[in-house]
Amino acid sequence: PWSGNGVMVGHNAVYFNNYNNDGYIAFTVPEGYTDAVFTMQITTVSDYYGSGNITVGSAQTPSLGHEFTTGETYSWLVTASTGEMITITSADDYFSPDMTMIKVYAGDANELNSLRAVVEEGDAGYRLITGITDKFYTVKDLTAAGTFYYKVKAVYTDGTLSRWSNSQKVTLFENGHTFDLGDVNHDGKVNITDVTDLIDYLLHNEKSTICTICADVDGDGFVKIADVTVLIDLMLNSN
Repeated sequence: PWSGNGVMVGHNAVYFNNYNNDGYIAFTVPEGYTDAVFTMQITTVSDYYGSGNITVGSAQTPSLGHEFTTGETYSWLVTASTGEMITITSADDYFSPDMTMIKVYAGDANELNSLRAVVEEGDAGYRLITGITDKFYTVKDLTAAGTFYYKVKAVYTDGTLSRWSNSQKVTLFENGHTFDLGDVNHDGKVNITDVTDLIDYLLHNEKSTICTICADVDGDGFVKIADVTVLIDLMLNSN
């Protein structure tokens, strides 16, 4: 439901060619909303082109401008109904700030995120966790050497739920267990076999079993192709 005028693309972002002060981007509210609150959230690029004025409004909410600094994220609360437009404009005479992200949420995203808190229910063998807003979360005090299946569900700002994701199997170490970084197959040695097993895991993730803690050689929390490069370098430069 997007439309616009004078919208340009550059610097991995969108902006208005605003010489005639007629550049805009409009979001038309879909079916099912009457006098509803929406959150319009915009992020600008982190270089020089990310500064300047952006204005947001609707038929029910007077337009309100914001002077962006580079790389800033800012949100407006706008009231609108089905068929009405939430419009993004700029008071800048030449070009608007470069916008690298434009998001529309049904509801007050700022309020929901500020009220949300992580709650864990269950025991060492089963855990239901709600309120996670970060990209990472550590589940503690689970049964040592236990096997667990993780799946996640998203809660949208209007209260609706996504479907469950696919399950991810995780088997924990025993208490007191130690491991060597790079020992992907957990045979007590770091050698070319670990490289082969890591590549096989990346190509056939669901069919391969590795020590993912040992395989995260660069320590960024993910097992990916960069770990293969770091593992090879580790082997070549080890004693």
